[in-house]
Amino acid sequence: MTRRRGAGSAVLLALAGALFLAAPAGAHALLRSSEPADGQELSEPPSTVVLELTEPPELSLTEVRVLDGSGGDREVGEAAAAGAEGLTVDLPPLEQGVYTVVWRVVSRVDGHPSAGTFAFGVGVSPAEAPPPPGLEVPTTPPASPLEMAGRAGLFLGLGLLLGASWIGALAFRRAPSRVVRLALAGAAFALVATAVLATAQARSAGASLGELSGTLIGRALILRAAAAVTALLALSLGRGRRWTLGLAGAAAAGALLAHVAAGHANEGRFAWAQVGFQWTHVVAGAVWLGGLAALIVGIRGEPDEAKAAAVRRFSLVAGGALAAVALTGVLRALDEVNGWGELLSTGYGRLVVIKSGLIVALAGLGAVNRYRNVPAAATSLRGLRRTSRVELSIAVGLVAAAAGLATLVPPASVPAAVEPPAPIDVRAADFGTTVQARLQVTPGVPGPNRFRLLVTDFDTGDPVAGARVELRFGALGRPDVPVATLALEEAEEGVYQATGSPVALAGPWEVTALVQQGGDSVDVQLRFATVCRTTDVEAESRPPIHLQDLPGGGTVEGYVLPLGGARYEVHFTFLDPDGREVFVPEAPDALASHPDEDPRTVPMIPLGRGHFVGETELEDGAWRFDVVADPEEGGAISGCFEERIPTS
Repeated sequence: MTRRRGAGSAVLLALAGALFLAAPAGAHALLRSSEPADGQELSEPPSTVVLELTEPPELSLTEVRVLDGSGGDREVGEAAAAGAEGLTVDLPPLEQGVYTVVWRVVSRVDGHPSAGTFAFGVGVSPAEAPPPPGLEVPTTPPASPLEMAGRAGLFLGLGLLLGASWIGALAFRRAPSRVVRLALAGAAFALVATAVLATAQARSAGASLGELSGTLIGRALILRAAAAVTALLALSLGRGRRWTLGLAGAAAAGALLAHVAAGHANEGRFAWAQVGFQWTHVVAGAVWLGGLAALIVGIRGEPDEAKAAAVRRFSLVAGGALAAVALTGVLRALDEVNGWGELLSTGYGRLVVIKSGLIVALAGLGAVNRYRNVPAAATSLRGLRRTSRVELSIAVGLVAAAAGLATLVPPASVPAAVEPPAPIDVRAADFGTTVQARLQVTPGVPGPNRFRLLVTDFDTGDPVAGARVELRFGALGRPDVPVATLALEEAEEGVYQATGSPVALAGPWEVTALVQQGGDSVDVQLRFATVCRTTDVEAESRPPIHLQDLPGGGTVEGYVLPLGGARYEVHFTFLDPDGREVFVPEAPDALASHPDEDPRTVPMIPLGRGHFVGETELEDGAWRFDVVADPEEGGAISGCFEERIPTS
């Protein structure tokens, strides 16, 4: 019974260590930006499509298709590198129309595929055209169970191999045969798991094993397999000699270095330092948990001085390994999580917290072993084994947390990627509460939009079918903007929709939904503001500057400066694609909107060719600022930004 329990403890502890080591995986090559941009209307056809990603793509496994409005494929060139993390494909001559780009890439960092679509128009707005017929929108798949099993098995094998190698070579005067066999089993398991991982990654990438072997991902897998074979040969021929155990342990450490160098740590700023931190992290984890598994196997039976000496040597090394795991784990987390808030606001962060708590608990039990059970090892091993059983129960939770981390994208990668636009979604009921309406506006920016109105009975929730529905749009705070109307067609029972351009300017809008059924007519008043997407530039000496890219190129900059009390200055600057101020001959129209009141006008005066400032009073809370300008050349420019008052 004791022998079985010890073997089970060794395997489960090594599995916990293995998945603990695998936790930092899970990044993907997400789309950061594209050229043409999603939804952009171009006056001239582009000659290339450029994708900027959050991680470098494996070009040989990249697929980019361009579909015309009828769903036909346009012939494009081979994918070529565009900078460190981008790719470009050449386009044939394109006629006027809407084109959909369907892309699929495989990250060189971890072999995970990513996919998506975006549309652009040549002389036509993409919002005015339906998707091409038969379009199958690709999605980014999660890590497959086979890949997770391969990763877990690989780290299980390497953890057992490295842990048993150092325990056999250094903790015991003569390596017990059971420890040598455990090291052999670890090397064999790592080799099999590498084959499983290679199969899973080839399937995920849609490639053969031969095609995968020619990539950076494949070469990293070959290095891991070669290290496992080296360890197998050394252990099989050396029969437990110290130098062969040392060679096997070095092979395991080399396999871990190959994994780290081909992984997420080798990207971004100070890659060499992050690789060093990550390699130290995984090696120390294998020394700690893999070594504990080997120690439990090696001290079976009755206690004696040789076993007690091995326990003391392990305890001395494990303390340093645990400290290295904790320190490097914090340093790696700082690189993958943007701030403390993301530890609770993201799934990845919450799993980091859970995993950290479980490791702290294991460290506490390790302290019990070191200060209570290690001194007693010469006469009794019962306390050490009993504490190990508790460690195993905690390790189950560690396995679950680490496995979950392997399927998630680190938050530090997410903000740089393009987020799919969410439609504006507002709801209201008529004054007499007979019907309720839900309006969705996609993409919710000035210009062409798709409007979808769901009308239901207020009391029963049943759809109101067969009605005549019209939307009337009024620009809040801008009485000079004429009211626009849009008739909707019933697409399905109670759902009415149409595409049009009644929302011509950025800012808040009031929409009246007129619903006529038979001789009855009701009005539903709804309000929404166009989507306001900005990039914020932080500054130490003043509040952040908010940058908004314009569809035709150029930028609108906005910021707020406090003057004291409730008085604030609102600044807007209009810039061309080269960063020069656009000449605006007359002061633009600017609005300040607060959730609890109607928008107010902010009178603007010029500070330069395209730089204007206005002074107003602002109460504490969330504010939105919108502007419309008529430059000397080109059409009207509208922009916006959001700011919380007070700004500091």
